[in-house]
Amino acid sequence: MRKMRNTTLIVLLLSVFYSPFTNLHAQTQITSCNTLFTDNGGDASNYLNNENSEWLICPDDSTQILSLTFTHVDIETAGNEGLDSTGCYDVLNIHDGMDSSAPLIGSFCGEESGTGKSSFIEGHTLHIGDSFKPKNSDGCFFLRFASDQSKNLSGWQADVTCCTPTLDKGMTDGIDVPLHNNNGNYFDLIIDNSCTRNGTLDLFTEFEPSGEFCYTQGLTFENQAFYAFMSNPSGGFVEFAIDSLDSIGIIEMVVFGPVELDSLGNYTGGFINDCVTGKDPWSLFFNAGPNQTYILGVATENPGKTSLETLPATVGLGGVLPVKMLAYSISNNEHTVELSWTTSDEVNNDRYDIYKSLDGKEFNKIGEVKGRNNSNNENDYKFSDTPNTTGDIYYYVSQIDLDGSYTDFSILKASFSKSEIEFTTYPNPSSGGRFSLNMNKEILESEAQMQIFDHVGNQVVNTKINGNSTFDFQDLAAGIYIIKIIAGSSIITNQHVIY
Repeated sequence: MRKMRNTTLIVLLLSVFYSPFTNLHAQTQITSCNTLFTDNGGDASNYLNNENSEWLICPDDSTQILSLTFTHVDIETAGNEGLDSTGCYDVLNIHDGMDSSAPLIGSFCGEESGTGKSSFIEGHTLHIGDSFKPKNSDGCFFLRFASDQSKNLSGWQADVTCCTPTLDKGMTDGIDVPLHNNNGNYFDLIIDNSCTRNGTLDLFTEFEPSGEFCYTQGLTFENQAFYAFMSNPSGGFVEFAIDSLDSIGIIEMVVFGPVELDSLGNYTGGFINDCVTGKDPWSLFFNAGPNQTYILGVATENPGKTSLETLPATVGLGGVLPVKMLAYSISNNEHTVELSWTTSDEVNNDRYDIYKSLDGKEFNKIGEVKGRNNSNNENDYKFSDTPNTTGDIYYYVSQIDLDGSYTDFSILKASFSKSEIEFTTYPNPSSGGRFSLNMNKEILESEAQMQIFDHVGNQVVNTKINGNSTFDFQDLAAGIYIIKIIAGSSIITNQHVIY
């Protein structure tokens, strides 16, 4: 059955060239939010053999967000690797941007509207109902179609539609996340993620998702919205309550930070403070440091509206803490890290416990500083650590009351320049304790030492390398390990996962 149109296709065809071998079409531009996108055969004909055509599809209004939804797909598949190892003889490439240098969303074929055949290679079949939204700030798609010398089919048809974003009060879709003034730590927002470009954390921060859980992976659903905010001068506990207003299914929430905003509008640093996931999770709870920038992310299984507000009954909300933190910072030189903090109005304050981590997730207590119990004066505190390692190291201070209750202050990061030695382990993750080191040959053949620590900081392996690059520690249980290589005065660590 041939494709049927219900709406006029609006295109600007710049020029068409023909040769005995290739049918070259200059770029076709579509700038309409209510049209159809088809192959060059249109309604009446199939696409051509030896075709090489390009399209640029953009919304007619830069404030709108484009969607491309396929309603007819009949592009020749292959019974082998086909063209460019796609499993297709004829291929439609879709790029997220203005030209072929933009990220490739996918290379597709499929005969669902014809014989029903799929691409020989998994992940390259285009289906009826497949829908795409751009993740670039221009809001455009660049598409290129190439066919071989035989068997032209009826091609494709896709609806080009647009929506107008309804996010308000500083909520954004993750492409551009400006910092907003939200009166400290208080929130009262309506989040409508039914019209977004589906940006992700790694588009505007240095965050790199990994792992299976939201603490290390971030948000997984594509219907996402973000809010960047600065906490008030005192910091304190913040508890978000969220309720669904539409049938949005499972909700994910994550707080990421503290981060720093540069002059270009990009965020650096940060880690996941807390997250929840489930059907209408009732709240997310985290402790904000004073005058720190955080990013709140909300994602839903289905597009729709949710309400988000700060619970007014939260203890410590807006900075009502057992101690008033006036200053809280970290500094480091070549060998030493120093944590400094200044307080006032201490009430029943017993001590401060100091925690440290090499990955920003698993922390161990490394010391404590005695508090002033009850004091109305300003009190200065310091704690020093000599980490003897390189890379990023994370610390936080936990205030302990006389009755044993505690308040955790935000995590701070110290960075030490990496040494000249660098290494990776492979495979990573590995099945069991067998893995290999990939590092400088000179280091492998030296008197370098390898130490392995479990997730709570216990040393489980201490051995010399002595030219070995492959190791088998069968006694190591499944889990996350820190591997430390010591070569002369250089020390470097890496994370390895065993399953």
